[in-house]
Amino acid sequence: MLIEEKNRVIELPIIVIFTEEGINWFIRNNKKLRKYRLADNTVEYGLSLDRFEAPLIQRMIHLNYISTIELSRVEFTSKRNEIMDLSKLILYDFLYKKFEEDVFKRFVNSNFIF
Repeated sequence: MLIEEKNRVIELPIIVIFTEEGINWFIRNNKKLRKYRLADNTVEYGLSLDRFEAPLIQRMIHLNYISTIELSRVEFTSKRNEIMDLSKLILYDFLYKKFEEDVFKRFVNSNFIF
């Protein structure tokens, strides 16, 4: 687990923008999404969260449901730990995916597989 048990909930206001896969999952499950104007002036579908469970966001990133996570604040030092936790979620998932791909490639290309 990335976040210690006591810090499973991250209190940080973010906007989560979904990929097509994520949008389709929400539509299939009758969940409402809103349109958000992002910092780069694009409009995308997503959710606004003030607090979230780290494993939930980690799982959605791993399933490729999230395309963007936007954080907008005037000052960042008061939420330093939460921002670090969110950064870890994103970075660790990237590393896990890379590791899985490399292991799979090596396994498929090994002498054990014909």
